[in-house]
Amino acid sequence: MKTKIILLASLLLCIMFGACKKKDATPKQQIKLISKVTAVGGLNGDQTTVTSFSYDSKNRLIQRGDYYYTYSGDDLVSISYGQGANASIVYTFTYNNGVPVSMHIKQDLLTKVIPTRL
Repeated sequence: MKTKIILLASLLLCIMFGACKKKDATPKQQIKLISKVTAVGGLNGDQTTVTSFSYDSKNRLIQRGDYYYTYSGDDLVSISYGQGANASIVYTFTYNNGVPVSMHIKQDLLTKVIPTRL
């Protein structure tokens, strides 16, 4: 009889502890990213411009309209207007220990180097 009581008590304890709801270790935070912006203008409000936004798996901006963003690791290394060989403007960034130190602008055949201090 004593053995049955011990077994029943053990079974009850297992059920009680197993039935407890467990919390997730880290709740996932939802991030809402802009996917489209619509601008209305003109004298009569009859001109509409739509700009679409695209992101990579790390939620980094990779495209905004005709602008394309390129990363190396976590560093933004270039922004180009147009894609590939058709890019008419390319902004290239140089880093020193993770800190941006210069920006190089290439527009068609004209090249300028603009040092920046941030």
